[in-house]
Amino acid sequence: DQKFEVKIHDKVHIQNEREYSDRYNGSVTLKHGWNQVELAIVDIINAPKQRVMDRKDINIFSLFTDNLFEPITIYIDHIRLM
Repeated sequence: DQKFEVKIHDKVHIQNEREYSDRYNGSVTLKHGWNQVELAIVDIINAPKQRVMDRKDINIFSLFTDNLFEPITIYIDHIRLM
């Protein structure tokens, strides 16, 4: 199993000096083999503390991790925003 951090933000986030509290921050744990990950859009758009994220203007989806003990390969298929 490997834990990944998820960061999602819209263009306003950049204008707001990329504050941590002005974007969606979450995590997912992926197991070996196929995984299906669903993030609730309501959680994403309501993540900024002072506003509602514009889901029509989301421009960054970031999936990252650290502390890897060995290289891993992941394949990402079929990302959609609903």
